[in-house]
Amino acid sequence: MRLAIVAGSTYAQNGKLARFEQIEAELDVLGQRLNEPDAGFEVHVLMGERDLGTRVERLIEHAAEPIEALIFYFCGYVAFNEERGPALLLDGARLGALPLERLRGALEKATSALVVLDTVSAFDGPSPREVTRTLSAALTVGSETIHALVAHRAHDADVSARSPFTSLLGLVLDWQSGSDGLSAEALLAAMRAEEALFAALPAVELTSRSEPFQLLASGVAPVYSVPPESLPAPSNGNAVDSVKDHTALALSCEERGELQQALAHALIAVREYPRNPTRLRTALRLFDKCGQADGAWNAACALETLGQADINESLLAGARRPDGLLPARDRVAEQDWTAKLFCPERHSAADDLFAALDGAAIEVGLETARRKRRLPALDPSTAQDPETSTATLAKTLLWTSKLLGLDVPRLHVLPELNANLLTPPAREPTLLANRALGSGLELPELAFLWGRQLTFLRPEHRLLSFYPTVPELASLVLAALSLGGIPQLPFRKLEGETKLFARSLKRHLSAAALERLSLAASRFPLRNAADATLSWCRAVELSASRAGLLACGSLEVAAKMSERFPRAGQVEPKAQLDDLLSFSLSHGYSALRERLGVKLAS
Repeated sequence: MRLAIVAGSTYAQNGKLARFEQIEAELDVLGQRLNEPDAGFEVHVLMGERDLGTRVERLIEHAAEPIEALIFYFCGYVAFNEERGPALLLDGARLGALPLERLRGALEKATSALVVLDTVSAFDGPSPREVTRTLSAALTVGSETIHALVAHRAHDADVSARSPFTSLLGLVLDWQSGSDGLSAEALLAAMRAEEALFAALPAVELTSRSEPFQLLASGVAPVYSVPPESLPAPSNGNAVDSVKDHTALALSCEERGELQQALAHALIAVREYPRNPTRLRTALRLFDKCGQADGAWNAACALETLGQADINESLLAGARRPDGLLPARDRVAEQDWTAKLFCPERHSAADDLFAALDGAAIEVGLETARRKRRLPALDPSTAQDPETSTATLAKTLLWTSKLLGLDVPRLHVLPELNANLLTPPAREPTLLANRALGSGLELPELAFLWGRQLTFLRPEHRLLSFYPTVPELASLVLAALSLGGIPQLPFRKLEGETKLFARSLKRHLSAAALERLSLAASRFPLRNAADATLSWCRAVELSASRAGLLACGSLEVAAKMSERFPRAGQVEPKAQLDDLLSFSLSHGYSALRERLGVKLAS
């Protein structure tokens, strides 16, 4: 059999040593990983209390079968005694100790054993490198069966945060899932390959025997999450209302002099068929009758953009068209974003679920980007500061950021990029731009492109940069619902990337965050989870184009740039234009233009 004993302590009972705040979650996650089919260990998670040595000895002595492979993992404090040598400190009203000599005696009863220690000095003493050598020697010198992977931090290390060694260990074990197996040597090599994370470890030492210790078994087929079934695109308002003919209702209300009601019906009719010139003209006429000059102008611009405007409509559209950047007197406010003026149809339950994940989803997103090798390697020489740069590209980004009420992101202008603009997975909001984009475009055109891209940096939208496909985001949703306690999604039934995300999220979520997640998960429509995820993605993409329209101030420019620089995603280019036509006549767009001080009054 393959046996894993995973142990550690918060040291809450003792009260004299700093607490390991995150240890319980880390033990749980590591135990779950070692219990996966490609590891195949029977896992026992133990708290590092005074009776730990006795419990370890009993587990080994009373094993149902001979132990071919044994892992012992411990995270906690270590101390040194001149007579008995180094010992693991154990929690209790009085601190206990498990001498490594005693631990070694128990572990040698297995055919092969790997000891993984993630320790911190309880008191000031030798350097971390000296300690790792001492601990490794105490476990392995004279033994033919015990391997040791030891990491150590000095006594002043911050133990309230996640352990950098155990975090990296868990990440690599997750990333190495597969059928090739993983030895202790290969594990350390994979950890070293993550240079930035490995550099945070003060000292790590591996002592191996002639026969490699296999953490992951070979020949086990990996399990992958099944992507959600293809779904029909959520309705964007183009379906015919079989119950009400809103065009007829608009004319009927107009005849009775109920102009505001008539206009409401006319706008619904436009949402049904945004390219219908008759419906647009009805809306234009009613905007005019209601004294809403801005709405009438936008309706004329819609007809002009479609090539359906008559001479008077063309004159109206051209007379008020902005020259250059919008002469805005104010900027979009935070409450405009939180009120979802750009995308009222964005799924609230998905919003709440992602908000409950807080920064954990971004941390897991960064880990995923690193695992899938899609983290960009950015050269400092390509960075431009929009606050000080004189380049048109950077200056227009600064202007658009301020107009939309958004923090100015980091900017890298690259000589070659496989897209004109990209929002890479990065801890700090960052945009990448193709240098060629800086020439040949007018300022309003750049404002549209920047406005569209900046929207993905909003806190409530950023997850799309880290989980860029619907299957990935759907896996994140299912993982979050499982951690939130939804009974239909127990952890043991998760598979592939969904299970990986669940383990990773658990490493980053505090107890309080898990409580918030539980509440949000209970409100999420599980039966329609895939549909809700797809709808959320589409709503975010539509809001991006709408923000671009607001920034450039011209439906004609927005339509042209959408066609010239289409953005890949869940919304087809035709549907994007339909949405821009409809949104340009909406109350939300009118309110946003009024906020900026550019709404036409007469």
